[in-house]
Amino acid sequence: MSSTSDSSSDEGIEILEISDELAEIAQRAAIKRTLKEFAQVQKEIDHAEPKGKNSAMKAAAAMRKLHPELDANKRHIGGITGIRVGDTFASRGAISVIGLHRDLRGGINVVKHEVSGVTHRVASSVVFSTGAGSTYADNNYDAREGILIFSGEGGNPSDASSSSKAKKMKFKGYKDQTKTPRNAALIKTCELGLLVRVIMGDREGYSDGNYTYEGLYRIEKHVFETGVHGNQIYKFRMKRFEGR
Repeated sequence: MSSTSDSSSDEGIEILEISDELAEIAQRAAIKRTLKEFAQVQKEIDHAEPKGKNSAMKAAAAMRKLHPELDANKRHIGGITGIRVGDTFASRGAISVIGLHRDLRGGINVVKHEVSGVTHRVASSVVFSTGAGSTYADNNYDAREGILIFSGEGGNPSDASSSSKAKKMKFKGYKDQTKTPRNAALIKTCELGLLVRVIMGDREGYSDGNYTYEGLYRIEKHVFETGVHGNQIYKFRMKRFEGR
């Protein structure tokens, strides 16, 4: 049996396999286009609502309505093709629309992940912030060793969401953390040995600043112990994954 091909139209351009490098370049270009459109949408929102707040988050919500395909891989675990370690983004909205960290407010992004036919809720990414004397005082990062200590969610005074308010309160009112769905997801991620995307935020809370992709980390262990403010908190020790 002989094989035939349409050499008149396809000769010399048939592609059997695209290299990882070419795929990464193409996806990176697509991410840049998404971010460019996101910036334009945010600009339009700022123009329409000059005194409004959280325009980046509103822009992210608008982008999802315009492009439902942005959520096509919302359960993805691990690195994202086209996003490199050290890439920096200007807002929570930006890292959300490109799928780096989809949760617009929470520091722990939870997804469903199936293992051997069983579906678990795990953490795919975290936003890591630090600040001595702040609500993130239990977080710690050793860049040289590639080790970070990430504290769980909850336990903070309800009206101490910003550092200025927290300082005025002198950190009174802290409560013990509980096994919230997000904390439980991090614990399950540790048990399953899954990798977590880590994004470094340069500001506290929900206020926008720069967000830098630090890479993939594995949760080595977790403990429930007394934190710097005297309340019981979850602490997750994460180590940089060398194969990232």
